[in-house]
Amino acid sequence: MREPGKLLICFKKNAKGVSKEDIHKQVGTNCLKTLSEVSIDIVNVPEGEEEKFNQVYSEREEVDFVEYNYIRKPTYIPNDPYYSKGVNTKNDGVINQWGLQRINPGGAFNRVKHLRPNRKIAILDTGIDPEHPDLASKITDGVNVGPGQPDDITDKAGHGTHVAGIAAALTDNETGIAGASFNTAMIIPVKMGDGWFTSESMIVGICYAIDKKADVINMSFGGPEFNRAEQLAVERAYKKGILLVAATGNDGLDTPHYPAGYNYVLSVSATDRRNSLASFSNQSSSPGISAPGTAILSTTPTYSIRGIKRHYDSMHGTSMAAPLVSGTAVMLKAVNPNASNAAIIRAIQKSARSITDSTSDRVPSFGLLDASNAARLI
Repeated sequence: MREPGKLLICFKKNAKGVSKEDIHKQVGTNCLKTLSEVSIDIVNVPEGEEEKFNQVYSEREEVDFVEYNYIRKPTYIPNDPYYSKGVNTKNDGVINQWGLQRINPGGAFNRVKHLRPNRKIAILDTGIDPEHPDLASKITDGVNVGPGQPDDITDKAGHGTHVAGIAAALTDNETGIAGASFNTAMIIPVKMGDGWFTSESMIVGICYAIDKKADVINMSFGGPEFNRAEQLAVERAYKKGILLVAATGNDGLDTPHYPAGYNYVLSVSATDRRNSLASFSNQSSSPGISAPGTAILSTTPTYSIRGIKRHYDSMHGTSMAAPLVSGTAVMLKAVNPNASNAAIIRAIQKSARSITDSTSDRVPSFGLLDASNAARLI
């Protein structure tokens, strides 16, 4: 799916001749926004004529490439009674943080328990509940890059609040849950929409995270279409020292899912309690890793959202697996601030638990995240 009436235009860096403004005029469009960090213009075109204008721009020698403004959706499985098994939390009974326990965080937590938050993790998602007691004190530089006011980061879907809690909830405070990063990271909420996101919002969000000097970016969303503009933004962030983590998607397929399938992104598939690949999970791309993604307990908005229990609830999806990895990655950056992205990815993959105790034939192509072993290697 793509947003009608918009194209993303990337010009060649050393293009000579007419200006970009003149090119837009000659083509018959107008530039809505310039994303200077990645040299991309967002242009307005007549709805229904996106392919026509894509062709016209593509034929210009000054243009490197043209992309549609694809729509990205959060990759979690809703936990309402009609979508998931009806249990107690709202749908999974009385559960604890089995997923966090499964990634063996104790040794890593012991190494960082004395640290104050000195890292930043950007959560590109549906926003966050800024009043949640397990999150409020860790929020910094929140922004809305989607529809609405730039300072309105309120989560109207519950997805972003849940993801943020898994990665970086306030820990060791006798309240609620623990976060995968213990207390090493502040949270930068980057709201991209309430239920679907565009390529534009993703790119703007990544550029914002670069500007705010994030250490890790979590992207628990995606879609099947490759987009060169998104890949360019991802590469830009990685080369700025930011480690990017993304969910592989919930289609039960082995086909690419983006942004997880892009170069420079650590992709995350979901496992279940049996250490099998979850029935809904896509396989990880390379480089990749697996983490628990079924019945994951985390923070939810303190106000009413249909189908979600207030304060704390469980959700299913690769969206829930990804922040376990993101939280671990930012904690590793706190353990060794000089470690490169490549070194952290290598430590995460090399230390992963081989899944030999699976009761299913659907074994992840990459092992199960082991936070403490990764911390020892970094």
